[in-house]
Amino acid sequence: MTLFASLWAVVALFHVLTSGHAEQIVSDATTLGLSYVLLAMCAFWLLARPAYNLPLMLVAVLGLVTAWQEAPILGNHWLLVAFVDLALLLSAPAVSGKGGINRDRLAEVFLPLARWCLVLFYSFAAFAKLNSAFFDTAVSCGTYYFDETARSWGFDTPLAVGAGGPARLLPFVTVVTELSIPALLLNRRTRSFGVVLGLCFHSLIALDRLHQFVDFSSVLAALFVLFLPARFAASALGFLKGRGARLLILWVALASLVIAAEWIGSNIFFDFVFLEGRFFIWYVFDATILLGVVMWSVRHRRQALERPFTFQGSGSIWLAVVPVLLVVNGLLPYFELRTAYAFTMYSNLRMVDGMSNHLIVGSSLPLASRQVDLVKVVASSDPGLGLYATDDYLLPWDSFRAYLAEHPEVAIIYERGGKGYVVHRASDDPELVTPPPLLVQKLLAMRAVDGNDEPRCQDVFFPAL
Repeated sequence: MTLFASLWAVVALFHVLTSGHAEQIVSDATTLGLSYVLLAMCAFWLLARPAYNLPLMLVAVLGLVTAWQEAPILGNHWLLVAFVDLALLLSAPAVSGKGGINRDRLAEVFLPLARWCLVLFYSFAAFAKLNSAFFDTAVSCGTYYFDETARSWGFDTPLAVGAGGPARLLPFVTVVTELSIPALLLNRRTRSFGVVLGLCFHSLIALDRLHQFVDFSSVLAALFVLFLPARFAASALGFLKGRGARLLILWVALASLVIAAEWIGSNIFFDFVFLEGRFFIWYVFDATILLGVVMWSVRHRRQALERPFTFQGSGSIWLAVVPVLLVVNGLLPYFELRTAYAFTMYSNLRMVDGMSNHLIVGSSLPLASRQVDLVKVVASSDPGLGLYATDDYLLPWDSFRAYLAEHPEVAIIYERGGKGYVVHRASDDPELVTPPPLLVQKLLAMRAVDGNDEPRCQDVFFPAL
């Protein structure tokens, strides 16, 4: 639990640095930005006192608060963090007594839940990539991000996008690796190797300097090491209290400087410290975790964590509601109830009006027909909506009117149900500016649908999702 608490604090700091919500907070304060200031402060407190329960619980509470505030434009990694935070907060009352939260009992109840969250999340993410578009190098997110990573380090591209030969193997290697990691973690004999493979794979993914994956990789690193025996945690903490103490102090000092630069911003010096500093502290963190795990695993290769998923003690089985909710979240795209932050990120998966490009799930089961009514933006005075016209993406009706409710002055030409509409001011049509209920917007968000035959890799959130 102490090692997890330390790593969870680092996870919070990397999300603060990559979410963009706290940039220049000193001169432009927002409610969400202030939430991230509090999250960072509690994360530093947790790093200083990882054995204390209060800062750990505060980080978990703020994780849930910021996830709700970010939704519907919410990253999948932060939703995974929210599930783990929920598991932690629900576990605490189950192990509380007159003396407060029993840390040993908390570990027995909470850590199996956290491991289930990782394995289930990862399985859904890998399964979603089993679709025709992901194996098409012209549109695959696998080849797209390979080229983006190469380009971010100064190489000329394209190297893999639309290419044949070895490039065709890249999507297969990605899928095999991602499908293998949960299977390796489930088996006692291969568990340590699964941890090493997962850490190496996501270290490579985080090399992309154009797209921030360090927050995603830090979450997985914190959860992967939970599959190593407790002796690894003891060794890691012993290192941080001994020879690694100076490294830890230096890292915390640098992280504090980078976050301060993010919050102040507004000039070349602070921007440089922020942009380059967050990569540097990631490289130090990633190298330390990766080398530490590899060295320990080589020396103790016959040791493995026993029964990582077993709930300990009586009265805690009801906490299985957390992994059950996680499974429900992973199934939502296949029922077309939600296509945003549903563990299908960068998979090229398309489930629209009963049609599917998945190689195993041949058709979706639309329960609410939420993607039957798609809007094609032809032109708009709003640059955000203009992106959908120029890039040929269609908007679900709910997403379309949720955006117009916040931008009632917009002029727009669009097509819906085979008919064309010209609106000089969105507020002139009450239906256009009547958003769906808040819970629908937050919990059942729908992403745009690619107008091409094979869905492209959508690497950014469009303004209306």
